[in-house]
Amino acid sequence: MAEDLKPFEGERKFVLQRHTRGDSVHYDLRMLVGDETHLVGLTLNLGDTEKEKQFLKDPTGVQVQVEVKLRQPISWLKVQGEVEPGGVGATRYKPAEWKILDYGTYHLGTTKPDEGFFEFFFNGKHDIMEGRWITRMLKFPEDREDPKSKMIDRLLFWKPKDQNPYKEEKKK
Repeated sequence: MAEDLKPFEGERKFVLQRHTRGDSVHYDLRMLVGDETHLVGLTLNLGDTEKEKQFLKDPTGVQVQVEVKLRQPISWLKVQGEVEPGGVGATRYKPAEWKILDYGTYHLGTTKPDEGFFEFFFNGKHDIMEGRWITRMLKFPEDREDPKSKMIDRLLFWKPKDQNPYKEEKKK
């Protein structure tokens, strides 16, 4: 993803989709990148939980563990509906469903690819993805109970309470 998220002029399209696949639920955030040849994105691991309800009501401060998606075709900005078992996004035996929750435009703010830091400014039509959002690579112990546990990287995504751009935030 980092190699695709280079600064660009103007705004690009994005979509936030709820993806149900068999018994699994996650969100897909797909973004058109600067060269406009493909989408990059994040899998938001919210599940069908209280965290999901909070995220949809007011995502401010809700930290979500994410995984970087593979490059995808631009046509996936509009993917919605049911997919038969065995189809793209479904399991072998169970169907899948994509539901578009929000869409609109975004632009990049500060990026520090070596630190896993990316600042996004979204302008969503349904206000779920609105304002400033951050991704950040953080290290956590693999086993939080064991003080000697090795550290593993986790990519987190959240909407901070402070909506000031990073550069302005650092001047304070």
